[in-house]
Amino acid sequence: FFSEKYGKPAFIKTAEQAYEHFKIIAYAPKEQLRALYLNSRYQIIHDEIISVGTLTSSIVHPREVFQPAMEYGAVAVIIAHNHPSGSLDPTKADIDTTRQLIEAGNILSVELIDHLIITKHGYVSIMPHIRAINKHNQ
Repeated sequence: FFSEKYGKPAFIKTAEQAYEHFKIIAYAPKEQLRALYLNSRYQIIHDEIISVGTLTSSIVHPREVFQPAMEYGAVAVIIAHNHPSGSLDPTKADIDTTRQLIEAGNILSVELIDHLIITKHGYVSIMPHIRAINKHNQ
């Protein structure tokens, strides 16, 4: 398994565990989107840089996120990207992208467990924002 090969935790399911894995991107000068692909026991089976953007944005499409999931037989994915600006606030694009990825994952039966924003100041999960929006729209 990837996790055994690289000495990472045997499994990842929480935002804090994912942050420990992804925190290196906090200091990247450009926005970077990364994904961890997990098996049914939430063990890491693949880690991939999905895209590298500019200082302020990264373009992502569900096919780039979920193609490796299909290739490696992942049942879940955790994604993270950095904000070189240092802001931990999710942008409208961050929230819209996360919602689109949740929908695509549901169609493909691959759970999007979390989407983290990482900066030099720490991290934040976008998922509570999504749940609040969904609750408000019901």
